Amino acid sequence: MTRIFNPMIVFIFLILLYWFAEGATEGYTWADSEQRMENVIIKGGSDGAGVLDYHGWRFMEILGTHGAILIAVLFSIVYSYIWVGVGSMLVGMFLYERVLNYVINGTIYKEPGWIFYIAGIEIPRYFWQDILLLLAGIGLIVFGLIKYYDKEA
Repeated sequence: MTRIFNPMIVFIFLILLYWFAEGATEGYTWADSEQRMENVIIKGGSDGAGVLDYHGWRFMEILGTHGAILIAVLFSIVYSYIWVGVGSMLVGMFLYERVLNYVINGTIYKEPGWIFYIAGIEIPRYFWQDILLLLAGIGLIVFGLIKYYDKEA
């Protein structure tokens, strides 16, 4: 059966929208005034080159989170949504890092071995780890979609 509205695809899109917007707002926070004016993602004023300003991206974060929750509730939180949700968050974290790095450094990459601090732990990070995160996320999304469409059939 073909549908015009596919809640699972909208769910994935909304989660990725959240993470993209989160990268943009965090990048805006760390950017200097020149970066805010010249970057194509964030807009540092009415004359800035970016798509949206800070509050526009913040609204996209809210739309992404609330929209994903609404879709999951309206179309029942089933087994497949859990897999797709976790997978979308992993892909989203990859997207977030790319956007944040681009806004701050003008490149999607960080210096190899940069230190990630979390809960008092120092973790050296490399791009290959981000690729694994991306691939794991895509794998979970595919698995969840298979479960979803098996249920639909």
